[in-house]
Amino acid sequence: MGKHPRHRDTDYQIDHCTMVLEHLSKGFKFFVQNFDQWGWSSWSRQQQHWAEGVDQILRYESLDHDFVSIQKMTGCLTPLPNLNASSHRDYKTYYDQETIDIVAKHFASDIALFKYDY
Repeated sequence: MGKHPRHRDTDYQIDHCTMVLEHLSKGFKFFVQNFDQWGWSSWSRQQQHWAEGVDQILRYESLDHDFVSIQKMTGCLTPLPNLNASSHRDYKTYYDQETIDIVAKHFASDIALFKYDY
């Protein structure tokens, strides 16, 4: 008797998560270098997928400023809370030319749509 399809999916998800965590534990560069190995394109979606049909996009880089338009639109002037804050180095310090090129390849459509640059 075979496993119920839902159990097979759960086993796959556990195995997949374990593999991703192993890659992450080896550092950011190893993680990026192995996007294809762990099936990045099979389960992730570009951010543009989530932006389809929306009226406005708020950028994390300018969230406080962008959120003002939402406050005006809704009439709710409650400030945007800063919860679960953490401190990290500037994201650019995590990249070298190889990882820049890999990420540019994988996220080309998002980079173009949102006008990101390194």
